[in-house]
Amino acid sequence: MGSKSIKTSWLELRPYQSFQDDWHLKKILPKVNDVAFFFYRKEDRTKIIIRTNDSEKSLFAKINQIEAIEIPEPQFVFPHVK
Repeated sequence: MGSKSIKTSWLELRPYQSFQDDWHLKKILPKVNDVAFFFYRKEDRTKIIIRTNDSEKSLFAKINQIEAIEIPEPQFVFPHVK
């Protein structure tokens, strides 16, 4: 038996200004099997970045009042985190 390689996707979550509560996320998270959240803070800006597998990245596009943008692997990730 060979093991299947799962492609990793990186997304930046950008909440709209009208985003008020996390219940939008709570509806999606039970459907996701593989996700890691990273919060990146630089000066006065915070980024919410997630790592998930390719087959589940479309779930994050369905979150109301959040834009999920696919990004390249961030530089702040070290090999032991992968």
